[in-house]
Amino acid sequence: MTKLKLLIIEDSEDAAILIVKEIERGAFEVELTRVEEADSLRKALKNDDLDLVISDYAIPGFTGLEALAIFKECGRDIPFIIVSGEIDEETAFAAMRAGAHDYVTKARLKRLVPAIERELAEARVRSERKSINERIQKLEKDQTEELRKSADRYELAEETSTDGLWEWEIETNEEYFSPRWLEIVGLKEDAEPTYSTWASRIHPDDLDRVTSALTRHLKDNEPYNIDYRHKHSSGVYYWQNSRGVAIRDNNGKPTRMVGFIRNISKEMEVIEELRKTAGRLATAQRVAHIGSWHLDLIKNNLIWTDENYRIFGIPKGTAMTYEKFLERVHPEDRDFVHKKWTAAIGGEPYDIEHRILIDNKVKWVREIAELVFDDKRKPVSGVGTAQDITEKKSTQEELGKLSTAIEQSVNVVIITDWSGRIEYVNPVFEQVTGYAKDEVIGRDPKILASGETPEALYKELWDTIRAGNTWRGEYKNKRKDGSFYRCNTVISPIKDDYGKITHFLGIQEDITERKSAAERAAFMQSKAEYLAAHDQLTGLANRKSFTNELDKLIKEYGKEEAAIALLIVNIDRFRPLNDTYGHKAGDAMLIQASSEIIKIAMEPYRTTRENESLRRAAVSRLGADEFGIILPGTDCDEAMAVAEKIRKRLDGFTTKDIGTKITASLGLSIFPKDGSSADELNIHADAALLRAKKLGGNRTHLFNPRDKELEEMRTRISDAELIQEALDNDRFEPFFQPIQSLSDDTIDHYECLARLRTKSGKILSPAAFIDAAEELNLIGAIDRVIIKKGIQKQASSRAKGASLSLAMNLSGKDLEDNTLIDFIKDEIKSSGADPASISFEITETEAIREIAVARDFIMALREFGCSFALDDFGVGFTSFVYLKELNVDYIKIDGYFIRELDSNPQDQSFVKAMTDIARSMKIKTIAEFVENKATLRLLKQLNVDFAQGYHIGKPAEKLLGHSLN
Repeated sequence: MTKLKLLIIEDSEDAAILIVKEIERGAFEVELTRVEEADSLRKALKNDDLDLVISDYAIPGFTGLEALAIFKECGRDIPFIIVSGEIDEETAFAAMRAGAHDYVTKARLKRLVPAIERELAEARVRSERKSINERIQKLEKDQTEELRKSADRYELAEETSTDGLWEWEIETNEEYFSPRWLEIVGLKEDAEPTYSTWASRIHPDDLDRVTSALTRHLKDNEPYNIDYRHKHSSGVYYWQNSRGVAIRDNNGKPTRMVGFIRNISKEMEVIEELRKTAGRLATAQRVAHIGSWHLDLIKNNLIWTDENYRIFGIPKGTAMTYEKFLERVHPEDRDFVHKKWTAAIGGEPYDIEHRILIDNKVKWVREIAELVFDDKRKPVSGVGTAQDITEKKSTQEELGKLSTAIEQSVNVVIITDWSGRIEYVNPVFEQVTGYAKDEVIGRDPKILASGETPEALYKELWDTIRAGNTWRGEYKNKRKDGSFYRCNTVISPIKDDYGKITHFLGIQEDITERKSAAERAAFMQSKAEYLAAHDQLTGLANRKSFTNELDKLIKEYGKEEAAIALLIVNIDRFRPLNDTYGHKAGDAMLIQASSEIIKIAMEPYRTTRENESLRRAAVSRLGADEFGIILPGTDCDEAMAVAEKIRKRLDGFTTKDIGTKITASLGLSIFPKDGSSADELNIHADAALLRAKKLGGNRTHLFNPRDKELEEMRTRISDAELIQEALDNDRFEPFFQPIQSLSDDTIDHYECLARLRTKSGKILSPAAFIDAAEELNLIGAIDRVIIKKGIQKQASSRAKGASLSLAMNLSGKDLEDNTLIDFIKDEIKSSGADPASISFEITETEAIREIAVARDFIMALREFGCSFALDDFGVGFTSFVYLKELNVDYIKIDGYFIRELDSNPQDQSFVKAMTDIARSMKIKTIAEFVENKATLRLLKQLNVDFAQGYHIGKPAEKLLGHSLN
């Protein structure tokens, strides 16, 4: 085993041990000295027993090149080999040119032992050659025969050397070439070699470079050591190294030159391989969008590869520092990157993703780094990579969106392999089927089969998708609990980059509810059509259907003499009965009365007639207490007989809930005598009905053109047209009457009152249209207009920062409208109004007539934030018992008790009683019809909370001190 005294220049003890272990595998017994800074290196180089120096390139405080310079200063002629993992190709070549004997990467340490053996052999040759040259010079200087005696030894050394020796006597131009030289050049020993022979074989591209180097050495004493291509006598070019030194006289004139040539083809192959490796590395980095870098933390010197420059959009070769790198980082990520780098310097891992900004274009990079620390754990350098992951990030975002879309899809998503085994299901699959994901992964989708789908359908499905096509269809599946569901299904094949089908993607839409909804919708449509044509209470045709039927019969009869009788039946004084006994009892009475009317009306048509379709009676409910009867093919006498029979049947009619007997009035018109259209017949039958009521009721009246009631009917029609036209053209407007607080005499809120503006601009009060509106069922539409405009006014004032509270009226019919509550809530929400500043007024009689309905209505809007007042309070006076149940916020004392308050002690007692009871129930009181100061003063004494009336302010378009616009 060969002993080897080794000096290693390395800051890492672990790296040094690794190198020693590799050398010891080559049958060397190593005696190691390790240094890691300049002074220790100079001291160690004074040791004459050293055989070999190995140096890392990246050493804290100085580089491998600086170490090489110190080595050369000491004049030691032993092998100097660089072993490093952080040196690039260009730096390696520079080190070789500067005098390093070889270069080995830490990644390829197996090359180290052969390199050491070769360099030690060459070192021995150099040492022997040096010794011989020194002796020759000494002999030449002393001109003794000792030079001749050492020739044999010289020749021996020459024979054992791998280099070829040449000598040139400059003054005499004599030349000498050793046998090894002839062998290297490819000449026989008996050949007569010359300088010209050698020079003629230098590659034409290298000749000028070689001759110039030789000239500079002779003239300026520059070192002569050059690599070039030389052609062997076989005709093949190989790499050759020529080096030499000129011997000069006392005047410095060259008199003789001695040198060596060497075949360095193998070394050049290694260098070329390194160059190719570096090229392949650069290509790989470019293809993978990965650049590498090295940062000297001591000198703040940042070295980048070409790909790093390209990634960061910085011109190649630009001197880089950490600060310049940080400038390229996206401003929003800069602090994050700096903190991560600072943490890495402290010993934490550095593997981050961040954005960089190039010409306002954002790119994503991933950076990984490792830091090198000295023995004191001080960071001295870092090496790392930067990868452009912009495309990957974009793909990840797209995949993330796709994954989110699938996970959050409202449809079932299933992915199977080629054989149909389930590999993925989304959360909706679990919700719809009842199976957990873990229960179905790896199983066949047949677990969902209902057993009702034909096998032919499954065969068609698989034939389609395995042929690379998409299948669409609908079938029934079975849930885990055994229940069924229907689904629309789309199954598509998923292909790899080579077009091979690898998976199948199934998307199922659960249409169970839709199917049920469609069936329900068909039912509801049918029901809606029925309800649109029929009265909900009695099941009879409604007014619209009744009129359509009358039009149809008139067209079918045409100008035939056979008559059509139109009979209108009205229950006398039905409303007071309904108010007294309640809607429920009233409805029951109407149902039973309608049943009796139908029996009598249909009786004449029970026998078979020639034209059955034209001889069929039609009975309809036209209004709350009004019925219509069409008697086709009936003359006046027959119609009067039917009418009288109905009247007599209803005369004294009672029910178990209404003990009071009732009567009915009937109006009759005949086609074509009393009209040629349904409208005319209706108007005239209505006029006849009014005449019957004017005559005292409980009678039948046949239309007579002389009846005054015809003009009244025309007036009703005119009123209806006026109201409808005003609704259609938005001419119902809110007027505002102030309500004063009696505690501080300020205006607390306003009551919003309906007014109708005619085409001419005239303002009509409710007295001109309210009765007609109620009779014609238009009061609800008017209320909605005023409520909407009042809410919008409150919202507008609120938006301007003003406080405005409004009270709006509701009619009795409004309480029966199930959609009105939602209408009010929607208007408040959409306008931005404050529900706490909005109250609604319901009359006492309307509230207690259907107290359950009123209570539910009030509760729904009070929970939303609105308040309620009971209007016209005290008319019935028994309504005190309902106050607690209705849960209102205000009672408005009816004007009957206020108009003569200042002169009527009894009214004062009533008002005081109402006020005291209300106050005990924490209900505020409002006095209506306040028309003088004396009344106002008395109201304060009686502890009434608010006052309203002409003395406070009349209803007006504008608020007090405010414009509505």
